[in-house]
Amino acid sequence: MSYADFLHALTPYTHGELNISSEKFLEKHNDKIKSIIDFDGDGSISFPEFVFFLTIFQIPPGILRKTFRKYEGGKMNKQQFSEELTQLRHKTL
Repeated sequence: MSYADFLHALTPYTHGELNISSEKFLEKHNDKIKSIIDFDGDGSISFPEFVFFLTIFQIPPGILRKTFRKYEGGKMNKQQFSEELTQLRHKTL
């Protein structure tokens, strides 16, 4: 999936091709999008990367804050994050 496809997938009710403002958004924020979403750095967004981001995107911020507060200093290790994400994923659409 390209970054443009990713943006379109996040905004499914915007039918048609990307308009000029969307293209400018991608040009301006392309490096930031890559650093956040493209975990393996291969230049595209894989299905697992998309599902992970979509899951995080669907969790209300208040629930995320509450989840992080359960841990000392508001930080989780990889195992804790994986377990919490698994639990939270069951609460998303």
